[in-house]
Amino acid sequence: MVPGFATAPALVIVGIYMFKHVKEIDFTDFEVAVPCFITIVAMPLTYSIAVGLSLGFMSYIVVTVAAGDMKKIHPTMWVIGILSLFNFIVH
Repeated sequence: MVPGFATAPALVIVGIYMFKHVKEIDFTDFEVAVPCFITIVAMPLTYSIAVGLSLGFMSYIVVTVAAGDMKKIHPTMWVIGILSLFNFIVH
């Protein structure tokens, strides 16, 4: 196992590279803003990039369906969302 003090700097750098693109998100569009916000907040709170992304995928599907734009969701996103939900149920 690699100790945490060895991986922490790399994770901080990755986080900085990911976070600098937040300014490009259209926070005026509710269908985009909510999943992005959930993804950004969930990653550090759950200590898991995978959990944050899964919550983002699932929230995008829920928000888009609630807005009535089901046609906007690509079939691949449905598969990712279902697999993410399955992963949460199993674990």
